[in-house]
Amino acid sequence: MVVGFDIDDTLTDKKQYCIDLCEKYFEETGKRYNLLDENAELMTKMYDWTFDEFMICWNKKGQEYLDNLPVRKEAKLVFDILRAQGNKIVIITQRYTMNPYETSDKWLKKNGLSYDTLVVEAKDKVEACRLHKVDCYVDDRISTCDSLNSSGVKAFVINTYFNTKTLSQSPRVNSLIEYYNQIKNNNQIILKNQNERIL
Repeated sequence: MVVGFDIDDTLTDKKQYCIDLCEKYFEETGKRYNLLDENAELMTKMYDWTFDEFMICWNKKGQEYLDNLPVRKEAKLVFDILRAQGNKIVIITQRYTMNPYETSDKWLKKNGLSYDTLVVEAKDKVEACRLHKVDCYVDDRISTCDSLNSSGVKAFVINTYFNTKTLSQSPRVNSLIEYYNQIKNNNQIILKNQNERIL
């Protein structure tokens, strides 16, 4: 089986990290913007800054942000089990800035997430999944999952702090462990939490 994953807000857990990084930037530069919405999906919407003001911050802090994003606690466990069972893992992300391939590859390796294929700058994830013969995929973006399911690729929306109240036609999961349990071939293999390997 070919199992697909998005990176940002799927393999990562960024909410507090974004706020902390912005606060660090404000302290370093003496700039100050008001926090408008800590639950905003995009950093551009979190503070009352213009896009140009955000880009000044991104140009200074973007690489640090991408290099040190916190990984979801259960990610390595799920990847290790999928690999041990002989599945192929394909990472598909829309990342397009800050040397997206090298940065993403470095981050995945740093966090022990072994994969077979990494696709960056994927504007059309349906086409990317078809090209790489992905059987099932998980993403935080509801529109992506709905498009994939309409195109015959089984896709799951992973619940995040910003998407839980948005209507979805796609099935939802609360964690990567739940995603694994939805897609596993052997119904006898159940992963209940990050402290249990295979039951």
